[in-house]
Amino acid sequence: MVWLDQSVFCCTSCLRPGIIMRMPDERFLFSYFFSINMGMKKNDKGICFIYNPSAGRGRTGQYLDRIRSKAEEYWENPVFRVTQKESDIEEFARSAAQDFGLVVGCGGDGTMNLVINGIAGSNAHLGVLPLGNGNDFANALGLPRDPFKALELIYKGKRGPLDLIRCKGDTETWCVNTLGAGLDGWANYYASEFTKVRGQAVYVLGILKAVYYFRGSNMRLFIDEEKIEKELLMVTVCNGPEEGGGFKVSPGASNSDGLIDLLTIEKMSVARILWYLPKFLFQPGKKLKGVKRVRCKKVTIESDTPLAVHCDGQGLGTEIETLSAEIHPGMLQVIVP
Repeated sequence: MVWLDQSVFCCTSCLRPGIIMRMPDERFLFSYFFSINMGMKKNDKGICFIYNPSAGRGRTGQYLDRIRSKAEEYWENPVFRVTQKESDIEEFARSAAQDFGLVVGCGGDGTMNLVINGIAGSNAHLGVLPLGNGNDFANALGLPRDPFKALELIYKGKRGPLDLIRCKGDTETWCVNTLGAGLDGWANYYASEFTKVRGQAVYVLGILKAVYYFRGSNMRLFIDEEKIEKELLMVTVCNGPEEGGGFKVSPGASNSDGLIDLLTIEKMSVARILWYLPKFLFQPGKKLKGVKRVRCKKVTIESDTPLAVHCDGQGLGTEIETLSAEIHPGMLQVIVP
């Protein structure tokens, strides 16, 4: 490119000799770059909070008035849709995605799963206000545990890409953090029985009960182009590094790398399971016999024995025999630190 004067230049790489172009004036440049910048940002169609007051074993409800008040300081006319029952969450989110540029899920991992299933495929962006029992997805994003600091971060509005996992087979859903089949599916199932316990202890109690009722199954795994058949205790499809309030099932997993981190644990004795359990909390990188992690883009699970399966802490059923999971890179934009 050769500059001829302040307003004219000649692009020697793309123009014929002698052809010159006049440089756009300042007003055009400002308009051009402003439009590019706005195109990179979400359309400002407003913000809607999908608020689950029963999340976190009911403690979320006590924050509602304070969060609403703080939100009104940040945004003009923020909308709150407070759910009365779990089935409201996905429908409220789906409706909000049509009318708002930013949809914020207020609750735990189960709430976020339902919100994401409501907005996946829309133009709405996602915000996360961690108010649940475990908040593993929020932790994977690096969000602050304090909901008011998280709210401030949402206001700042920095966005990043978020992969989702599409699950099909005996059930169908979107997954944002982890999907567990086998032991962790049963642990999630039994954890719901301990209604007076909170936090990580709920999942521990669920595991302790699960190990005595589920001893593994013969499974066939189709991992991208590879087929594996063996007796397995559990298979966990990971988009994030942890589940169950801090159990690091796949350290290093990223929800924006376009890959599934797949954890498999072979059938083993109850004693060994209990020996391994704290290592997923305190020594997550330690190599353990019978525990394997691989990365892939798609996996299909076929089990001879019906399995309990959870998705982001949401129980999908206890009679699942066939399920596939495939990564969909950058399906959503999410607020990040």
